[in-house]
Amino acid sequence: MTTQSCWNELLDIELSLIGHCSEGCIKRFHDEPANHEALVSYVRGLMWKS
Repeated sequence: MTTQSCWNELLDIELSLIGHCSEGCIKRFHDEPANHEALVSYVRGLMWKS
C-alpha cells in the first residue's frame, strides 16, 4: 500500500466518524438497528462489541 493510499484510507475513516459524508457512506455496525432510539441503546449498551 502506498503512502497516499494509506492517507486516503485514513481520511475515509475520519470522514465517516465525523459525519462529513452522505448517510450511505457511513460505516455501520453488524446488525445495527434502523430505529434511532434502538440505535442509541445499541451503541450506549456496547452491544456492537460482541
